[in-house]
Amino acid sequence: LGRGAEEEHSDGESSKCDKTAALLQLITILKASAEGHRWYVTIRRSAIVDTVCLAFSMVDKKKLLNKLSVRFSEEQGVDAGGLTKEMYGLFFSGLTGGECGLFECDDQAEHPTFLPVEEEPDGDPGYLDETYTAIGRVIGKAILDGIPVIARFHPIVYRVLLRGSKSVQPNLHELDAFSPTAARSCRQLLANDDVSGMYMNFEEEDGGDDVTSDNVKAFVRRRAFHTLLGRRRRHLDAMRRGFNDLPLGHHLRLFSVFELMALVCGKQEVTFEELDAKLRFRGFPKSSATEDHLRSFLRNGNNATRQRFLSLVTASSVVPSQDRMVQITCVGTSRSFPLAHTCFDRLDLPDYNDASVLGTKLQWCLDNLEIAGFGEA
Repeated sequence: LGRGAEEEHSDGESSKCDKTAALLQLITILKASAEGHRWYVTIRRSAIVDTVCLAFSMVDKKKLLNKLSVRFSEEQGVDAGGLTKEMYGLFFSGLTGGECGLFECDDQAEHPTFLPVEEEPDGDPGYLDETYTAIGRVIGKAILDGIPVIARFHPIVYRVLLRGSKSVQPNLHELDAFSPTAARSCRQLLANDDVSGMYMNFEEEDGGDDVTSDNVKAFVRRRAFHTLLGRRRRHLDAMRRGFNDLPLGHHLRLFSVFELMALVCGKQEVTFEELDAKLRFRGFPKSSATEDHLRSFLRNGNNATRQRFLSLVTASSVVPSQDRMVQITCVGTSRSFPLAHTCFDRLDLPDYNDASVLGTKLQWCLDNLEIAGFGEA
């Protein structure tokens, strides 16, 4: 029995690897077809969500295959990849930051996940279609560009992107992932021997019947539907249309919801061993202990420390994929701070040769990512 389970797990991992390899092969072909063509976009930091959505909504979908070249308004810098990664990070952070008003979560949830806001009953039903279509395009483009992002979307979002909203039947477990309070209320309702005395009714669109012991399970299913899908459906469908503007859909339909989530977001847990395997040191004297001090700093730090280190050096909080390495180059004096070149996944690190000095200066950079010195971004 144990052997059979191991073989089944092995087959599942092999299948996942095959699907990912096929997708990467397709992405390589698509990028080759757009070789030499660039898509230049100018983004404003103060309106990151609005300006990114505007750019992605106006561009012809054929141009989505082109290599992005990002410029931030009123800032100097040539995009060799770092500004593109920064744009994605800021955009998805802005979407779920609570200020743009396009996504919402349950504030009572310990680990909030986000869904598109519900349509206003009396509002213009289509006035946000272009915006959500653009968001779907950004998700697809991030996959094409191979840039993992922190997209804290509810699994329903990924289910719709893969299969469409008509195939989605939300359940109590998914309700719990979005609103533990609502899910707890539903479980209490299911555990009640006599719900007729609670004087509850189905929604008018579901017939408006009284809730009884015979139909309470159906009532809970409809409550999950209305909370997670309901008036969010139009926005979710618009996201799927934009997502499918990139020619990845046929391959991605082979992916499960959680495989797609991993593809979009990358692996969020960063172990020291994974990070250490990506480090490449250059130029440090053989007698220097700086390499060992940096490794100790990262080993003794927590997951957040390692993620912020990656954000500093690569503009992404996940371990670089494939053959990309994190270059640590001996540059600067002992009085200098570390300097990141995110386009090249490189950190200029002075040969401090002192664990305390290295820890103090590098920690300052991690605590002040927004103002820490970046080189060619």
